[in-house]
Formats: sequence, C-alpha cells, structure tokens
Amino acid sequence: GDVLAVILLYALARAIFSVTPSNLALKIFAFAAALEIAQYFGVVQILGIENKILKIMIGGTFDLTDLLCYAAGCILAGAYEKFEKRRSDG
Repeated sequence: GDVLAVILLYALARAIFSVTPSNLALKIFAFAAALEIAQYFGVVQILGIENKILKIMIGGTFDLTDLLCYAAGCILAGAYEKFEKRRSDG
C-alpha cells in the first residue's frame, strides 16, 4: 500500500501541477519521509490533533519498512517517467 501511495501522489502531482518530472520523485519521497519522521516523534500527540482525517493522514506509528516502500514507489515512478520519455523520443 505504501508503494502505491507514493505512486498515486506522484501521478496526482503530475496531473495537477505543471512540474518537470526530473526531481519530482525525490520531492514526493521527501514529503512521505517527513510524514514518517513526524510519526516517529509523535507529532499528532505533541500538537494535540483531534481531527480523525488528519490523524489518519499523518499516522501514528513509525515503521522503517514504510520508508523503504516509499523509496521503492518513487523509484518505480521515476523509472516509468524515464521509460516513457525514451519511448516518446523514439
């Protein structure tokens, strides 16, 4: 699920914003990693967030494998972009 989550974020960013895909995967990974680090430090509890949607978005438990999954998803998204660029260039 975490692999697909960052791929979805990547696709969403490409669809909404006119950004170049060159370092978008790295930015998406940084965002996902920041959320995971926020889980490690218990930001939800520190800030006293009561909103259920925000609690779900930020999450509550840190897991190192999540970071690996985020990296895998971003690598896949970046590789797909490179593949499509080569295919379209001929």
